[in-house]
Amino acid sequence: MTTAIEPTPELGTEVPLSQVEKALSALFASDEAVTRASLMNFAIYSEHPDSLDENTDLIRQVTREHACRAILIAVNPGAEALKVRAWVTAHCNVGSGGGKSVCSEQVTFLIEGCNDYLVANTLLARLDSDLPLVFWWQGDFSANFEPTLYSRIDRLIFDSGSWADPLTQITRLEEAYAEGTTHFNVMDLAWTRVLQMRLAIASCYDDPLALAELPRVNDVTICHHPAHSLDARMLAAWMAHQAGWEWQLPGDGDAYQLLSKEGVAISLRFHPVVTDFPVSCIRLCGPNVSCEVQREQSSPFIRSVIASGTHQTQQLQPATINTPAELIVERLRRGCNNRLYFTLLKTVRKLLA
Repeated sequence: MTTAIEPTPELGTEVPLSQVEKALSALFASDEAVTRASLMNFAIYSEHPDSLDENTDLIRQVTREHACRAILIAVNPGAEALKVRAWVTAHCNVGSGGGKSVCSEQVTFLIEGCNDYLVANTLLARLDSDLPLVFWWQGDFSANFEPTLYSRIDRLIFDSGSWADPLTQITRLEEAYAEGTTHFNVMDLAWTRVLQMRLAIASCYDDPLALAELPRVNDVTICHHPAHSLDARMLAAWMAHQAGWEWQLPGDGDAYQLLSKEGVAISLRFHPVVTDFPVSCIRLCGPNVSCEVQREQSSPFIRSVIASGTHQTQQLQPATINTPAELIVERLRRGCNNRLYFTLLKTVRKLLA
């Protein structure tokens, strides 16, 4: 038996399910100083009902940049009796020039217990017209991640770094994506968390000296937080893809062997270290040049150093994407490259096996 969750006033006004749309209209009918805005449906799904307040605050931050109808669904699968409750509220921001406040509405559903298609039916009945659906699935994919639901998703957000069994979850994602009824684009927060490190690595090889020595790189080390080993492996898969490195030998602990297009053997090592960041350091070394990308504790910058003998160049890049809300906002700003992502997953499988 699971303890019942009692939501807080943060969720707004509780209403009967049959009165949700009427209650949403009433939020704006009495105040001429506000205007409703929506460019998308943004849904968050969690099987941890105690995250309701945290996810409401996250929606509040996201709507500062992306107006939407927000739909928050929390499922308490261990409840003995089936019950669905609903709340409505709005998140408002002052318009440009001090004009009308621009508001995004939020509908929250707490589902105690669950049965087939209940999540999908609850969500689909509350979508805002024909606006695209951006759906953030928190945690591992469960039985509620089924075709009726994901066939309607336009952008699927998830965090592969949080998966308890990544290989099983990767298979589940690949199978869902391969179904003929699906058309969602993937937005992995683990991939976004290493975005700034990827940009820093790429900028190192804007240096002609470093670029000329890239074919002779023979040693790569990635330092990562122990809780973000999959993030680090996503980064390694991207590096191998960009440089044309091929997988050679299965991993031995945290060490792997790759082979460059020029036939150079490359040692790849993952080094777990507790820091404030998912990935804190990447080193690429060759006989003549080394490139190091590092983010030091509490630093808002990523420092890149290219060294060759007595020659050394440095550069700093801002690192501004840290919180879950910042990750979501950044993902919503960017397009999706499904082809690249699923190509990288093939390498990630090898790094996890």
